[in-house]
Amino acid sequence: MRTLLGRRRGPVLGMLLVSLAVLLGFWIPAAAQYGSPNPQGKTESPTVEITIDSLSATTFNLGSDLTINFTVKLNGLTLDSANLEVRNSGGTLVVTQALDGTQRSEGSHAIVWTEGKWNNGAHNAAYANPKNSDYAIKIVGTCSAGTVSSNVKKAKTRLVVQADVRDQAPTGATPSKVAGLRKVGDALKVQLADGSGTSKATAAFTLSGTTAEEKRVVATFSSMTNVTGGSYTVIFRDLRDDIGNFTDDDNNGSNGVQPPSVLSLALH
Repeated sequence: MRTLLGRRRGPVLGMLLVSLAVLLGFWIPAAAQYGSPNPQGKTESPTVEITIDSLSATTFNLGSDLTINFTVKLNGLTLDSANLEVRNSGGTLVVTQALDGTQRSEGSHAIVWTEGKWNNGAHNAAYANPKNSDYAIKIVGTCSAGTVSSNVKKAKTRLVVQADVRDQAPTGATPSKVAGLRKVGDALKVQLADGSGTSKATAAFTLSGTTAEEKRVVATFSSMTNVTGGSYTVIFRDLRDDIGNFTDDDNNGSNGVQPPSVLSLALH
């Protein structure tokens, strides 16, 4: 289903498409079960080992999932509890997610950071602001030997917006053809605006589509240095057809309200 914005003249914004076990056998030498001397002559007790092996991406788009692949070695013990932790560059806890019983068992596993969103604290359900990358990802748990922690892997988040734009005749009009969108990229600017309408970031975008009447816009915000935590709107400035007709934000072609907004989101 496509929701169309604007109904009198010019291009109409279409629907936004905003767009983790194989168990490994393990055996423990008898000496390891009871502790074995290290080269310095001290006795080391066994503990659970957790290793993050890889991430599905080192930079991933907000709205998509990041998969964390990890391995658990129990060394004869039990991993009683464990949590995935994600912290932003300032050290603030963004995600805490418990591992289930299967994920705490011996072997290779995966866990997902869902949609690049917070699930913790006052910013729950907000997207993880790209400005606050890198995000440090680790797994922390407890066993009879004490607290255990994995290695740390880092990832960046990225804001990418995709929308379909269609040039459509006004309601009730029956022209033989519409002007088209061959030149839609000449003036179009895709921006991230704060509550006052001030642009805080501008995206680079690509256009695709096999017809003159409909185009797909994929906009990537690569620089977010001015985007502090808060609520934002993605706006399309100067969205017009080939003869200069503008779309409208409020479905009222007579007032020329610009620019149309395509997405509202919270970033923290």
